[in-house]
Amino acid sequence: MTQRYELDAQDQAIIDLLREDGRSPLARIGQQVGLSADAVRARMSRLAGDGVLRVIGLVDPAVLGYDVLGTAGLRYRGPVDRLRAGLSAHPQVTFAAQTVGAYDAVCEIGARDDADLADVVWRLAETIDGVRDYEIWRQLDVVKWESQGRPRRSASAPRRADLDDLDLALLRLLVDNPRASYRELEAALDAPYWMVRKRTQALFRDGTIQATAMVDRVSTDPVTMASSGSPWAARRTPRWPPWSRCRTCPSSR
Repeated sequence: MTQRYELDAQDQAIIDLLREDGRSPLARIGQQVGLSADAVRARMSRLAGDGVLRVIGLVDPAVLGYDVLGTAGLRYRGPVDRLRAGLSAHPQVTFAAQTVGAYDAVCEIGARDDADLADVVWRLAETIDGVRDYEIWRQLDVVKWESQGRPRRSASAPRRADLDDLDLALLRLLVDNPRASYRELEAALDAPYWMVRKRTQALFRDGTIQATAMVDRVSTDPVTMASSGSPWAARRTPRWPPWSRCRTCPSSR
C-alpha cells in the first residue's frame, strides 16, 4: 500500500486555486491563502519536487479535429513492457492502463471519425506483437466527466483549421508548461514578443488550452478504481490521469 502524502490546509488551498487557473500569479494566490508569493513558490516547488503536484495544459482533442472518442479492450500475451511501449508511443492513444479482468489492457483513443477509430485499433493490434484480439466501444455522448485531468469543452475555441503553425507550436510548449512566461516562450520560438504574448493570451481566453493542477491521487488518497458496466475489472489509479497530456496535440501533423 502506498503511504499517504499529507497535505495541509494551505497546500490544499493552493492546489484548488491552481486547478481553477493554473496560470494564476503567485502574488494573487498568496493573497487568497494568506502567504507571501515566495512562500507559495516554495510550497509549489516542494509539492512538484515530491511528485505530488504538476501544473499542465489541457487541450480538447475536438479543437484539433479529433471529434470521436473510443475505448478499446486488448487481450495480450507477451512482455508487459512491450505492450506499454506500443500503447504509449501511439499519438492518438490518450490514455492506457494495464487491467485485471477480461482484458489485459484498456486504452482511450481520439480519432477524426469512426473509420479512423477502427483503423487506429487495427494498427495497434497489427504493430504490437502479442495482441490476440480486441473490442472497441465508441463513446456517443459523455454524460459525466469528473476527473482532474479532463479539459472543459469550450464552444468559442477555434478548430484546427483556424490555428496556424505558431498557435500549434505554442500549444506544444504550453501543454508541458502552461506557466511559462512570455519571454520564455519567445526564446523558444522564432516570433516577436508582442505576437507570442497576444497569441498565448488568445489561446487561453477562448479555451483552446486550459491550465490546471494535477495531484497524484495514488500518493494523497490511495484508491483502487473500477469501471461499472464494462467488461474489465478493477484497475489501479494511474499516477497521472488520462488527459495529463494531450497525446493528440500534433507534433508533426
